[in-house]
Amino acid sequence: MIIVKDPVCGMMVPVNGELIVLHQGQPFRFCSELCKTAFLKAPEKYLAGRAAGAHHNHETRRIAYFSMED
Repeated sequence: MIIVKDPVCGMMVPVNGELIVLHQGQPFRFCSELCKTAFLKAPEKYLAGRAAGAHHNHETRRIAYFSMED
């Protein structure tokens, strides 16, 4: 299976996924509707980072960890 990076969050997604947007003749694939919507609102924001070698904006990305331990 061939995978590519979601330009918004950096998550790896399969090429044959359903969430695809053609922008300036180039296909972009997304892991979720949320990422797809964010890209459609401001594609230049994510394409600029891609050209500079950045994969996503760490300032706006949040990760939560949960533990079942007491």
